[in-house]
Order: sequence, then C-alpha cells, then structure tokens
Amino acid sequence: FWLILSEKYEPKFVIMGFLTALFGTILFSRVMVLAKNDKSEEIHALDFSIIKYIRYWVWLIQQIFIANFQIAYVVLHPRLPINPKIVSFKQKMKSPLAHLSLGNSITLTPGTLTIDITEDEHYVIHALTDDTAAALYFSNNKGEVREKIAHLFNEEIEKDDF
Repeated sequence: FWLILSEKYEPKFVIMGFLTALFGTILFSRVMVLAKNDKSEEIHALDFSIIKYIRYWVWLIQQIFIANFQIAYVVLHPRLPINPKIVSFKQKMKSPLAHLSLGNSITLTPGTLTIDITEDEHYVIHALTDDTAAALYFSNNKGEVREKIAHLFNEEIEKDDF
C-alpha cells in the first residue's frame, strides 16, 4: 500500500518498507491477542471474515435506518406509545470483541441502549418500547442481532432467554 502511494520503487525504498512492515508486524502482533479461552487458545482481535463483517454492517445500517423511522413514529404519535423498560439476557460467546460488538450494535440501534455487560455475560438493556425490547429475545422469533453477531464471530449460540 505504501509503495502504491509513494510511487517509489527503488530497491532501497522497497527493502526499507518491507523491513518496517515486518518490524511493526512482529512488534504489535501480541497486541492483537485479546484473551485466551478455556483451552488456552488465543483469541485474536481480527479473527472474523471481512466479507461477513461487511454484510453485517450493511444489515446493521439498514436496521438503524428502519429503527429511526419507528422511533420517530413513536415520538411523534399523539398518544406517545412508549413503555420504557429494562430488559436482560445472557449471551455466551468466547470472544470479547463479539460481546463488544453486540453491546455497541444494540446501542447504535435507536430505541435501545446497552447499560451493562457483566463478566458473566449478562446484558442489561434499556428499551424505549415493547417492540424494541421484544426484538432482543429469541422467544419472540427475533434476536436477530444476537444471531448475526454470533455468525460473524463463528460462535455457537444458545437460544435460552430468561
């Protein structure tokens, strides 16, 4: 990438660029290890498919767009049909990045806010309406954001809501 941008293809620049990239890769490779699982296997930060990641973001942007209209309807409705509530569920996943992505995806979607994710994988979410709360649970044939995140990070998912 640097070669393309710099347009300098002399051997000394190619060698210096290669050595710099190699040094940076070796130096920062340990930073990309997030944790170790029960089997002492390392969990890497970028351990997911880029194609799945792009598909996920396309889907999430669509959901944010739809939720914006739904929340605007609720707020502008003469009777203001809100029913704020705190909902919770437990989502077991190995990757800390998967938990972070799920919490952030819920917060990015209008009408929901991730309040807490505990160490025992318990999520506490504020939902503005009954529909936004119901969308988080598998028992309502929903829970799509949870399934999408699990699929993105190749996680096995148990559909056991409380």
